[in-house]
Amino acid sequence: MGLMFVVFSFSYSSNGGFESISVKGIYTKENIITNTTPTTGFEITEVTITKKDGDKDTYFEVANIENTNFIKGTNLEIRVTEGFQSGKRIYFKNREGSLINEIKFSLRGNLIFDWSHNSKTPNLAIGYRGNEGKKEISNYVSINLKDIEPIDSLKVVVKKDMDLGRGIAGNPLNTKSTGHPAVIKVIGQKNAKIKIFIPKKVKIENSLRDSIDVLLHFASNESSYDANTFVSHAQLTNMVYGKGNQELGETPDIEIHGQCDSDKKSRGKYTGSFVVRVGYD
Repeated sequence: MGLMFVVFSFSYSSNGGFESISVKGIYTKENIITNTTPTTGFEITEVTITKKDGDKDTYFEVANIENTNFIKGTNLEIRVTEGFQSGKRIYFKNREGSLINEIKFSLRGNLIFDWSHNSKTPNLAIGYRGNEGKKEISNYVSINLKDIEPIDSLKVVVKKDMDLGRGIAGNPLNTKSTGHPAVIKVIGQKNAKIKIFIPKKVKIENSLRDSIDVLLHFASNESSYDANTFVSHAQLTNMVYGKGNQELGETPDIEIHGQCDSDKKSRGKYTGSFVVRVGYD
């Protein structure tokens, strides 16, 4: 089965001679791994292009543009929702032939990544502006794909935040009885062994800046790394679904528990955070 990752976005892009261009809803069909993924399929729910006042015979033409950008597009296809389509061109006209100010369309195709490129600016050239039958090939239209975030060689995914639960002031709280643990997983090189580090203790505070110490520990496979840190060992054995992800693996869910002793004067909601560090073993 395939896996489609979704990014809901609304971003502005290089207008290529138009008044404005906006993009909404970017989808990629698989994880994009830094320095690894060569290509992936993608889809954009809606591209909106607004023409400048006074432009009468303006159109947009979708095209696979050969340039030196970090990201290139191939097999680009459009589906028009507003505007008049003729081949790969969209004119700023409705079905009755009257001029309109905006055209809207969905876009899909493939992304090609050049990880050796010095600049990782995520601009994708998708076509040209044309006017009176002439394409402006020196000034192509680009969209910004900044909302697509590549995964580094190791990535920690937080599936659930820790919750110590509700309790009576002066009584202890524990994720095993009054709340639930934090749940994470790690994605990286398939079948690799990794180390996961967490602090042994972290402070949580209420709105009055009163603090309580929370003792942390893994659910299993835990040892003391130093005076302040626990370490757990795991292996990236689970499959990461999606075409192009054959070299990736992920851990089973990893639980991190906490417990604390509250004071009889403790009041309100206490919050805090801690850092999980990972590395190859």
